[in-house]
Amino acid sequence: EIESCLEPVREQIDVVTKALDTLDSSQKRIIEVGDNIKCALKGFFKALQEIEQKCYSEVDIIVKNKLEILSQQTKSVEILLSELKDCKQFTDQCLKLGSPAQVLVSKQQMTERMDEVVNRVDNDVLEPLEELESLDDNEDFDQEEMTEELNKLEELW
Repeated sequence: EIESCLEPVREQIDVVTKALDTLDSSQKRIIEVGDNIKCALKGFFKALQEIEQKCYSEVDIIVKNKLEILSQQTKSVEILLSELKDCKQFTDQCLKLGSPAQVLVSKQQMTERMDEVVNRVDNDVLEPLEELESLDDNEDFDQEEMTEELNKLEELW
């Protein structure tokens, strides 16, 4: 009679063993899926880093180009300032040291030179030619290209 009582126990052992196998299989599958997700995330973040570097490089190029333009503008304005100072110094010196006759003789030459130098001062040249606008207003920054790169990331995800 005890032997007959063991039969249900044997059946339950089989059921519980199968349940353990199923649980073990589920654990392995969860680990595998987790590893696959991690791998996908690594690819996603690598692509994101590449886009980040591309953006930094693009901004660096834009800044370099704009600074070069400002540098050239600065040189031009410095030359203009030097000419204005030289003209003023020459005129002041002539007025202080020259006789009235010498001043009259060189008056036309000094006046022409002062007019020439003053007329070269263009207020537009005195304002910075370049500014770094926001990305929305900056024609050098290719937003369409960045959008395409982000769309590629979406596809990876």
